[in-house]
Amino acid sequence: GWIEVPYVACPAGPAELAAGSLRKSLPNGSHLVFLPGLTDPSRRPFPDVMRGEEIQVAGHGLADDATIIIPGTHSKWAKVKTGRIDSFQTFVTGEIFALLLNNSFIARGATQPPVDDPEAYRRGLEEAKSSAAMLSLLFSARTGGLAGRLTTDQLRSYVHGLLIGQEFRQAREDGWYSEGDEATIVGNDGLNDLYKIAATVFDLKINLGADDVMIRGALDVMRRSLL
Repeated sequence: GWIEVPYVACPAGPAELAAGSLRKSLPNGSHLVFLPGLTDPSRRPFPDVMRGEEIQVAGHGLADDATIIIPGTHSKWAKVKTGRIDSFQTFVTGEIFALLLNNSFIARGATQPPVDDPEAYRRGLEEAKSSAAMLSLLFSARTGGLAGRLTTDQLRSYVHGLLIGQEFRQAREDGWYSEGDEATIVGNDGLNDLYKIAATVFDLKINLGADDVMIRGALDVMRRSLL
């Protein structure tokens, strides 16, 4: 069955996550620990939520104040401050990318199986950097093909660049970083390189987190929950 575990509110660290965890005992005497996830009540228009990404941030370490980027279907940008996750914001970049590729006329004509084109990806990033008119930019994926200036091999990477570029642009406008700042990417190896390229376009210096942050974070929270 389902186990409902309420979110813990930011700011929070491993101690607060452990306090919000739920323990259950199995008939054989084994124990299960259900971790709670985080909510950021300061977000508007409604509180933001995450489940799992907070464990990655905790596993990366909370000793130093930092901006953490967690690429994914629902990318997260999080602030670490005074040893806790202070706030975060979700960008549904990956989900929109999948919708455009599979369910729209904007990018459905992209070559299958997928072809990665670094030049087209960077072009999408540059277009996103120069314009906030996202709904118009997306249609350029269609018109670029009609004008013979964007091939079906380039289409997927170009759209990906537009979307990730808009994520970085909007994160900057929402105060997550300024040009020349540093941030750390934690998590999805399949997207890390793309986000590193986007960061160079937007003049954001990037560090990479370790590969085992999820395991380290989960063990830390679980140990505290068992005390």
